[in-house]
Amino acid sequence: MILPAVAGATAALLLLCLPAGAADLIVRRGDGSINWTRSFVSATGRSEATVAPEGAAIDPEDGQTLSINGARIDTYRRARESSIENLLRAMKTIRIDPDRRLGDFLQDDDTLRRRLSETLVEEITFRRYPAGFLTSACEARLNFGGIIGSLSWDFPAMELPVIDDTPLKTDYTGLIVDGRGLKLEPMLFPSIYDGDGAEIYGRTFIDSRFALKHGLASYCHTEDEARALGRAGDRPYYSVALKSMNACPVISERDARRVLAAKATRNSLKRCRVIIILDRND
Repeated sequence: MILPAVAGATAALLLLCLPAGAADLIVRRGDGSINWTRSFVSATGRSEATVAPEGAAIDPEDGQTLSINGARIDTYRRARESSIENLLRAMKTIRIDPDRRLGDFLQDDDTLRRRLSETLVEEITFRRYPAGFLTSACEARLNFGGIIGSLSWDFPAMELPVIDDTPLKTDYTGLIVDGRGLKLEPMLFPSIYDGDGAEIYGRTFIDSRFALKHGLASYCHTEDEARALGRAGDRPYYSVALKSMNACPVISERDARRVLAAKATRNSLKRCRVIIILDRND
């Protein structure tokens, strides 16, 4: 089953018409959230100035009186620190693969802890905004690429399986897998399997340059949202997953043949042009 072709300009317009984040697959984690559609994790922090009984703002550590501007600078600093702490808490819950979350890796890997600390310093972006007269808020954001790069895993860039006995080979610009109704979970390194349980997409096959920018796949809730994202291009192949294996989708042998028959389609997969649709309550 093939999705109708959507012109690039039309797809971009559809995406712009969506309210920001309204259609995204977002998992909330306390004051943080994981956006599995646009491949980033974010968190907010908030800080309110300490005010003495006589009404002056004071430093909460030494009790010294602060000017209004000084109090606002102090609350922003504290809000920023809080946003980083909340971001790290949310990041620890991110599922890396079917077996472990980021928090599990951080417990066992000193090198990962060091590399991730460096990534937090170098790659987090902050957005500061007032939340009251003497209250500041700050949002911290980190793209999935920063997390993937910190893992320092190998990307062997193996060739995808080739099925060349398909009479009519069609070039597709990407793959959309509908996994609704199955027990699938969003993860940084998802795999896609064929009906025999062989992996036809995953970390060992992709070009790491694209994974570091966009992650291995985007997740969304509906076909329309998948088309609007544009990640799978204007002529993606659409497949309905048959079942779940290791919390990842399994597609039919027929669909696997259609996807793997043409070199251009396999190259699209290596560029991580994959979208997985999950139930909204996932």
